Amino acid sequence: HPLYIRLMQSFDSLNIKELIQSPDIKQLCNGSTRVNKFDNEVINPLDIHIDNSGKIAYRETESFSSLDLLINYPFDYTMKYLASFSDSRSFTLPDMIPTKGSVAHEVIHRMFEDCKMNASAVKDMLIEKYDMYFNDAVEHVGAILFQKENQIDAQLLKVQLKEAIITLVDIITENKLSVEGLEYEITKPLESLPNITGKLDMRLKDGNGRLHVFDFKWSEIKKYNDLLKDNKAMQLELYAALLSKETDNTNIGKSYFILPHHTLLTTNVELKGKNVRIVRVDDTSSLMEKIKNSFAYRKSQISLGTIEMAEGMSLEDIKYHNDEAEKNL
Repeated sequence: HPLYIRLMQSFDSLNIKELIQSPDIKQLCNGSTRVNKFDNEVINPLDIHIDNSGKIAYRETESFSSLDLLINYPFDYTMKYLASFSDSRSFTLPDMIPTKGSVAHEVIHRMFEDCKMNASAVKDMLIEKYDMYFNDAVEHVGAILFQKENQIDAQLLKVQLKEAIITLVDIITENKLSVEGLEYEITKPLESLPNITGKLDMRLKDGNGRLHVFDFKWSEIKKYNDLLKDNKAMQLELYAALLSKETDNTNIGKSYFILPHHTLLTTNVELKGKNVRIVRVDDTSSLMEKIKNSFAYRKSQISLGTIEMAEGMSLEDIKYHNDEAEKNL
């Protein structure tokens, strides 16, 4: 069963066999097993069923990452946030890509903060003190880069990140944007959702008073280009909604800055620059409505005692997928 496999993958020190109850073979042969139903459909035998689900205490505050987990991986959400199971495996160094992202965020944050959000001053600082900022960031959040086998990655990161910051500063300057905040935290209740908390990588304002959110990613371009094109950029949508709630500004610009490729992916046609890529959105329906509907859908399933599992299943056999169009998920 996928549940057994997932538990084995997550908890090295847990004796999973002690948690497994084997069925009575005689009962199975006599056909006396129970078939549960949900919405007049036979429940997927891989789904997990919870007794006393009405007693579950739901979280008062969610984030993008927890909402994304609930909607796309409800079992993982339940284990992590509702059942409070934590991974007890020994400490290991993080993977290279997240580490590069952490170092990049640290350098950008500290340089802009020390330059009092002045993009032109950051460009000057790159010439004078970039090595210091980079080395400090590696020491603080990038220990894996000190390993001998990662020295080439460290040097490449140093070059790529410097070019990325130069490009970011050029985009800010050319579009007459002012930086108003870094790692900007907001927690607000959103309609039909609980309190949502978010940390905006960069909050900016243009000359017309319009606010913008830049989210930094150490990634390939295609993933985030497709999220924008398909209107599935949930993180940016939530951040824009939080900023809108805080400022009463309903027209928030949303962009991903893909650090290793020095490229700003945006749906804002007014932004310009040789490293700005305008993404045309194919689906113009309300993403926020889909987020709200999906949250309610998953919460209803769990409250009724079902956690949907989809490992190894084709799309046409997944209930959530089949309900997407009808229920605007």
